[in-house]
Amino acid sequence: MVLIFACSNVQGQNTPPTWWVGVSGAANVNFYDGTTQTLNNTLIAPTALHKAFGVRPYASFLIEYRPTPIWGLMLNLAYDGRGAKFDDVVAPCNCPVTLHSDLNYISIEPSLRLGFKSNNLYFLLVRAWHTTSIKILNIRS
Repeated sequence: MVLIFACSNVQGQNTPPTWWVGVSGAANVNFYDGTTQTLNNTLIAPTALHKAFGVRPYASFLIEYRPTPIWGLMLNLAYDGRGAKFDDVVAPCNCPVTLHSDLNYISIEPSLRLGFKSNNLYFLLVRAWHTTSIKILNIRS
């Protein structure tokens, strides 16, 4: 009898957690190609700028409440940097023009998670709010 119990598998409860927390981070590699001359309603560069490149951070924080395998709620908060430095050009006055831009997004994304009990397939209903901060750090001519 002892040998039979010693060889049998013990099955314990495997209860997934109700709260899940996560973070993410990355390097945002930004390429801009086109014509940029009108920077806002009052600021116009003396000549058109065409190409830009920049690397800025991306970071987010996610919290998820999953009381059952069928539904759950999620909240994602994110910062997304999209700034870049434009290639220097020479204006008609024979003077160099330099432009650095700083474009940032802050996102708030609440989600409703709907899934199936038998597998890991689920659907998200998402509503996102974004706020944008645009700064022209430096323009010289």
